[in-house]
Amino acid sequence: MTFYNKKNMTTEEVEEFFENEKIVEEIDSKKKLKIIDELKKENLQFEIENSENDIEINFETFQLSIFNNEISISIPYWEENSSEKVINEINTICSVLLKNGMTGYDPQSEIVFGEEFDFGEMYATNFDKVSPILNDIAEEDDNPKRRKILLFFGLLVLGLAIFGLIQLIKLIFT
Repeated sequence: MTFYNKKNMTTEEVEEFFENEKIVEEIDSKKKLKIIDELKKENLQFEIENSENDIEINFETFQLSIFNNEISISIPYWEENSSEKVINEINTICSVLLKNGMTGYDPQSEIVFGEEFDFGEMYATNFDKVSPILNDIAEEDDNPKRRKILLFFGLLVLGLAIFGLIQLIKLIFT
């Protein structure tokens, strides 16, 4: 999930951001620190790693990344991430981000949200879609269809990583 530093963005605004690489208002250092303080007050357990341009907040099974123009939550489709503990943690994080004037976007379901929402329901829906594919891939047989699916997902992940790297490079050099 990704959060942008603009309250109540519309689906059209999110799409424009992706299509035109339009930069949403940057997240200033004061706001970043405020969000981290609020997460600490919620008694969430995490470790913080700072770098020159971003902050990585590592939880037990997922990660929160704070960049200059967005905040992203990376949640692998692991069984343990569907636990009540993780769902509550992510709901808490989302609540803190939304209360700080941000708009959330889930690229898996293409849902834009600016109010409280139930991460557990969304994750369960996405997990139910992804889990059978991942289980089929894990069986490691010689089925050509499965190899194509694995290749597709591998290329998709690589493409998203390259896109993110290009965006980061553009931000650094502009």
